[in-house]
Amino acid sequence: MRRELLTFAVDPPVRHVEADPDVAGLVTLLVARRGGTVVGVFPDAGGSELAVVVELDDHAPAVDVDLGPRLQLRDRRVHAAAPATALPQPRIVEPDPTVVDPRPRPWQSIEVQPEGEALVTFMRGAVERLHSVEATGDRITVYVGTVPGGYDGPVLAVGIVERARVRLPRLPWT
Repeated sequence: MRRELLTFAVDPPVRHVEADPDVAGLVTLLVARRGGTVVGVFPDAGGSELAVVVELDDHAPAVDVDLGPRLQLRDRRVHAAAPATALPQPRIVEPDPTVVDPRPRPWQSIEVQPEGEALVTFMRGAVERLHSVEATGDRITVYVGTVPGGYDGPVLAVGIVERARVRLPRLPWT
């Protein structure tokens, strides 16, 4: 297996990766026509650049993508084994207290930051958003909820990896 990191310039910028028909077309093309697995889709903060990590069989041809004027392939990097530093970092999101039916979601990793904060990495679904992150004693809990009203039409079924900042509680022994 090998991984390819594809970087696209996007104009106009992507607003919601999971509901964007051009991004859905890109993912479909990469999976259906190339036999690849999309590991992650990562927009930059402004949505004008999109990084896509694809895992392919060693014998599969290199990804050659032409999606018209909106998504222009800028760069392609092939990794026999993808080191963690080769993957783009998930974007940092702010909690949205307006989401409906918040429920706990397992987090994937926690990176302790200076000044008593941490970056919590988690995965959400296409019609979900971060509701809140709670840090109490020895427990950190991520809550995601459904977007009010959801989306009309088809939704791309993909896990979206994001990060959130959380203030860590001061423990009695510190």
